[in-house]
Amino acid sequence: MRDSVSILIGGKAGQGIASIETLLTKGFKRAGFYTFSTKEFMSRVRGGSNTTLIRISKNPVNAPVYKTDIFVPLDISAFYHAQDRITKETFLIAKKGDFECDCTFYDHDLEALAKSIGSPIVSNTIAAALVFGLLGCDVDVLREIVAQLYSSELLEVNLKALEIGAKLGQDNGNCLYCIEPDLSDLQTKDFFLSGTEGVGFGAIAGGCNFISSYPMSPSTGVLTFLAK
Repeated sequence: MRDSVSILIGGKAGQGIASIETLLTKGFKRAGFYTFSTKEFMSRVRGGSNTTLIRISKNPVNAPVYKTDIFVPLDISAFYHAQDRITKETFLIAKKGDFECDCTFYDHDLEALAKSIGSPIVSNTIAAALVFGLLGCDVDVLREIVAQLYSSELLEVNLKALEIGAKLGQDNGNCLYCIEPDLSDLQTKDFFLSGTEGVGFGAIAGGCNFISSYPMSPSTGVLTFLAK
């Protein structure tokens, strides 16, 4: 039992890191956990290895941690990029043989599983359901979120991916790191905000009624949020 768990997801641009972050953060929040996430981009326009750290807790959390409890490298570069954050206590979800580490392996070829249902891009959805299941959470929560996020064209394959990930979570034994969620009134009424929304609300509360901006990340998110 512990009061905080950190999940690191890594991969190159286009592998759906933002999607798995959205699924897991929204899912953990709805499951009753305090949730904090932060993106870590390499200093380049394209390529490289990017990571997202998601930290969940039964208590309020407002900062990332360096340690990694569960690591999902979506490619080999992500593993080597974050290798120094892996310890003996880290659970690594990846195809065994691609990496070597003194950690606990969950030997799953996520890309091959995604290809088996006709879409290699949904390996991120499989990973999200697997992590959710390993932590003892109800995957039905993720099904609701997927139904809201995807159109009919992508909905069916993502639901299939969720089923695969959920089954893997069950097969590997639920609740590796058990945390009892806080389902109190206070926690469930908390806002779930991105940094973009936080900056936007802060600007509006501070009296901002005009903004000029060069349209480039990350400023674009704040600009479009304020425009809404």
